[in-house]
Amino acid sequence: MANLSRYLHKSIVFRLLRASFTKFYNLITCGRIMNRLSKDIYEIDTLLFYDISSTFTNIGTLIVFIIMTGFCFSLRVLPIAIVYLIFSTFISIYFLRAKRQVVRIGNITITIIQLFLA
Repeated sequence: MANLSRYLHKSIVFRLLRASFTKFYNLITCGRIMNRLSKDIYEIDTLLFYDISSTFTNIGTLIVFIIMTGFCFSLRVLPIAIVYLIFSTFISIYFLRAKRQVVRIGNITITIIQLFLA
């Protein structure tokens, strides 16, 4: 994960240094740029690892659930487990998109409040 955050930081800084001064830096303050850089690096270093770990834990739990179901209730329950897997995948994708939208709206709202108080 450290290499990923370093690569992201280098590429962002490279593009920021090559950005047009009149079009970009006159419109966006340095504080907003630094806040965005630190937030992106924080998310990659901490939250991405937690999300990947949680995903692997859920997959392992599901595999154990399918195996135990197969042993305990024979193979008649296996189609239910497959339907559960498909349904839970679609639900998690849907709520992940919704979470991204809520975080984006929250960040926009906080930015507007910070601009008002500044």
